[in-house]
Amino acid sequence: VGYDIAELTRRKQQLARDLLAREPPVTPRCREILERLHTEYKLCLATSASRQSVELFLAASGTAAFFTSVVDGDAISAAKPAPDIYLKALASLRVAASRAYVIEDSANGAVAARAAGISVILLRPSGGPAADGVGAMAVIESLEELLTL
Repeated sequence: VGYDIAELTRRKQQLARDLLAREPPVTPRCREILERLHTEYKLCLATSASRQSVELFLAASGTAAFFTSVVDGDAISAAKPAPDIYLKALASLRVAASRAYVIEDSANGAVAARAAGISVILLRPSGGPAADGVGAMAVIESLEELLTL
């Protein structure tokens, strides 16, 4: 059976974008938390997602205004666990690694942030175990806990 992998990939990506536009995956109180953090810190969204998906998510979730900068997967050559995305995020914010924090929900992302010299706050995946051995300074269960650190 001959499948056109490129066409299947394109269709999968389009279905994902359609779903993202209808139901952006935003955790409870996310906008409120971002708004509060935004008043005290420069925020950068650093994600391996494509630029198109990120723009769609930001528009659908209503969170674009809270980020000083955005670094997406199209802007880097090496994916996590390489530190490239976080190095680019630091440069975009003009912030030293020693004055930055990364909130991550994956071991590869935490390893990438640590490789860039940034302290990591690990967001435990919903109902899942925290990643071990990533050198996180804190592990949180929900974004709300950021407001108490």
